[in-house]
Amino acid sequence: MDTQTRKFIVMAAILGLLPVTSGCLFVAGGAAAVGGMLYVNGDLEQSVKADPQKVVAATEKAFAALKVTLVSKEATGLEGKVTGQTGDGKAITVKVANRGGGISKVSVRIGTFGDKDKSQAIMDEIVKRL
Repeated sequence: MDTQTRKFIVMAAILGLLPVTSGCLFVAGGAAAVGGMLYVNGDLEQSVKADPQKVVAATEKAFAALKVTLVSKEATGLEGKVTGQTGDGKAITVKVANRGGGISKVSVRIGTFGDKDKSQAIMDEIVKRL
């Protein structure tokens, strides 16, 4: 690996960590939201006061409201996953993990690299339906 390539990789890594280390959190309103939203490496994450089964049901309703094609859904008391597809063919994955105490961590990812604005719209719709 030449020096120029190494410099590029180091700069890309540093720039990739800036949003994580800046302390900037996206805060969402709503009674179901219990934590701030965080956009990291293409995933939008938020903690909500609901079990995974309720989050999966809310995600299904959010997909319908946003005209997202539902591909699959699964939920247990410990975790859940909903997949869909946007009109332009990008995959949407919503993962839910039970964190105990009635709190679940919800993660939304669109496509390979993520889409912050669309992820935010989906997360807002999910929280609205909890």
